Amino acid sequence: MLDRIEFLLSEAFVSLGRNKWMTFAAVTTCAMALLILGGLGFAYIKIDQFAQSLPSKFEISVFFRDKVPADDAKRVVAETLKMEGVDNVRFLPKDVQWEVLKKEQPELTQGIPNPLPDSMRIRLKDLAAAPNVAKELAKKPEIGGENVKYLAKEQELLTTALGAVRLLGLALGGLMLITSGVLIYNAIRLTVVARRREHRIMHLVGANQATVALPLLLEGFVQGLLGGLIAFFAFWGSFAVVRALMISTLQVGGTEVFPITSSLFGFVAAGGVYGLICSLLAVRGKTLKGAIG
Repeated sequence: MLDRIEFLLSEAFVSLGRNKWMTFAAVTTCAMALLILGGLGFAYIKIDQFAQSLPSKFEISVFFRDKVPADDAKRVVAETLKMEGVDNVRFLPKDVQWEVLKKEQPELTQGIPNPLPDSMRIRLKDLAAAPNVAKELAKKPEIGGENVKYLAKEQELLTTALGAVRLLGLALGGLMLITSGVLIYNAIRLTVVARRREHRIMHLVGANQATVALPLLLEGFVQGLLGGLIAFFAFWGSFAVVRALMISTLQVGGTEVFPITSSLFGFVAAGGVYGLICSLLAVRGKTLKGAIG
């Protein structure tokens, strides 16, 4: 059993050594593809987490029209609380707001009648619900469209950023994955062609198709594994550099911790599985039969 494992490993690494430049190209391209996908995927997750945290900080400000009865205003508050995506509604009577303002800025409010309208502050569960909530409130005669204020441009910018990161990651990462897949595929096919005589001899002395194919599959697996490992260290280094720049220039990001275990497992597993799939395609039944038959 140990002799068989030793044979399979030696055959795989001999093939890697024979096609040095093809192996180098396949490994580095695979690493770049995984780095692009992993890096942009990480950025997408962080932006999405930031977006998910916004509803707790994000509020829609609504101002009632002049001379709206208090009972009508409270009714609108109750109706707003039942809207989809709304988490909490605070009703702010104009008299209460004016008393607070007079205490905070007495020199500016002295001798001036209360100019403030009744208002309410709406906190959302989901930032995406903001346009619908604002639209529904604008239809109410007690409010009107000009009296609903929220960060529409900021929300649109965030949504655009998420879409751009997702598309960029899929486009660049997908292109690099296809390229690395072609390189791994060609490296395995070259090995099959170059070692055709050896494979035929192995077949004649009793080796089955699986014995011939396993070193080739292991070769593709190792190429993908190395690509994943390189991508992990490149990603780790990039994270450290970006984090240091953010701390030194923007004074933010100091509490961000790099997910070493999950990143290492993710990159290495993705690379290994991808390399194995590419090598499986390269040594599919008809190819090996043509080489040893």
